[in-house]
Amino acid sequence: MTRTLTWSALRTFADCPYQWYLRHDECLRPIGEAPSEARDQGKSFHEATAILLRDGLEAAIASVPAESRDDLRNIKTQAMLQFVWQYRDVALPRDPIAIEMNMPPVSLKGIRGFNLSGRVDALEPATVWEFKTVDNFANSQPLQYDFQGLLYLWMFQHIFPELTELKVLSICRPTLRGRNGETVPELLLRMALQRDPPSDWVRVEGHTPAPSELRWAEQQVRDTVSEIRWARSKRGVFRKNWSACFRYKRKCAYYPLCWSPAEEYNGIVDAMFQHAPAHPELMEPETRSAESPF
Repeated sequence: MTRTLTWSALRTFADCPYQWYLRHDECLRPIGEAPSEARDQGKSFHEATAILLRDGLEAAIASVPAESRDDLRNIKTQAMLQFVWQYRDVALPRDPIAIEMNMPPVSLKGIRGFNLSGRVDALEPATVWEFKTVDNFANSQPLQYDFQGLLYLWMFQHIFPELTELKVLSICRPTLRGRNGETVPELLLRMALQRDPPSDWVRVEGHTPAPSELRWAEQQVRDTVSEIRWARSKRGVFRKNWSACFRYKRKCAYYPLCWSPAEEYNGIVDAMFQHAPAHPELMEPETRSAESPF
């Protein structure tokens, strides 16, 4: 059986091999998984930015559910979108050929049983774009060490050999607390008073990786596959990373399976988990080509 590896799956394995086994090998997903504000805001921003590229600002703002448009998280998302739109000449792809595109599975030479896939935020004729939300720019990773961006550029070069550049649009998440009844323009004003736009809120970085950097990304994948094979050769003994149990300031959703006796495993699975596709992000709608709204 061929397994698909994505950047998300590779990151999960790096965090905790046992969590990767449960999520991607056993295809177990927690029932009613606890939400993460950072993850939800990032997802909302990605979805709205795709609409921003296709249809412009009004359509992107309208994509926020009406019943939750006054929710603080969505107000912040709308505010970030307005910042991006304000500086669209430098912050957004000008001629995207694809938006939120799923890459067809790519087979690795010399590795059986695995292929690679992923979902890229945007493609230009020579550039892979990646959109990110960050807490601050001080801790941003240099692009030559951005595994996700390098991995996607290396993977998509199998389909579009002319791709040579990686660009990352980073948006700093607002840390301001919302006020009762505050509107998007009012939050925007307070954001502008707190920091000087656009450099402190919107940042675009570009990098043309050397072949050695793309080979490094490929080697990371091969090393992960070797570890997975080794674990399977030990009858499915995947290492548990106890230091990851409370990462991101919350308990891991698979914590009950890690810390319970083996005889309780099946009962916990039946009560707290469901079987679901290993890569739901690859099942979302995509846009293969687009006309720039600018």
